Amino acid sequence: MKIKGFTPAVDEITDKYGGVKSMIYGAIWRYAQMSALGMCTASQEKIGKRAGIERETVNRNIPDMIKDGLIKVGGKAQGGTVAYIPMIDISSIFTMTVTENHPSSDDESLKDVINNHTKKDIKKVKESYAEAIEEGQKLSSAIQNDFRKWLGLTPNWDTKTNQANYQFFRERYQAGETAQQFKEWWVAEDWRGVEGQMPSFNNVREMWGQAFLEKKNPLAMSAIERGANKVFD
Repeated sequence: MKIKGFTPAVDEITDKYGGVKSMIYGAIWRYAQMSALGMCTASQEKIGKRAGIERETVNRNIPDMIKDGLIKVGGKAQGGTVAYIPMIDISSIFTMTVTENHPSSDDESLKDVINNHTKKDIKKVKESYAEAIEEGQKLSSAIQNDFRKWLGLTPNWDTKTNQANYQFFRERYQAGETAQQFKEWWVAEDWRGVEGQMPSFNNVREMWGQAFLEKKNPLAMSAIERGANKVFD
């Protein structure tokens, strides 16, 4: 039988998150390989069909996969379908596995792979993927804990809108911006003349850019410095 395609399941993802998420990730990765933009623009129904599970199961698992850094939202595709970007490249692992299983092949492309990859390479790649998953979990936990500790907010990150918001905050955290710094700016501004007023989630999302623009602008007085001695009760 001639194999025309494959939907992979990665051991590290299976071990940490279970077979369902592993198959969903494999389906998303496969569709992303078919896109010039490297994004999966298939509907959740198609993803589920490729993974051999129901659409509802895909929908239920996607938010956790975004939180853990396995995938991220890449915007909207044609027809309003959400596009997903796989954050762990598994193509090299698959290629290496093929060469290990077919060491005597006369195919020139397989020979090149055999010459360029060793078991040590395979180990390094797998370790890097495991580290990426672990870092994604740590960042997700840091964002949720910080929002609760510094802003008193526990938003439902599982809604479609907040999935996009979570990706925004994830990118800002990776740039070194934190909820603690936003709170310092908010306090320094004595917002709307109501000292001690806590920001709503919408306040945080809408004004995050403004807070850090002031902080980074060398011509503006630091909002944090202006309110260094102010704290919430």
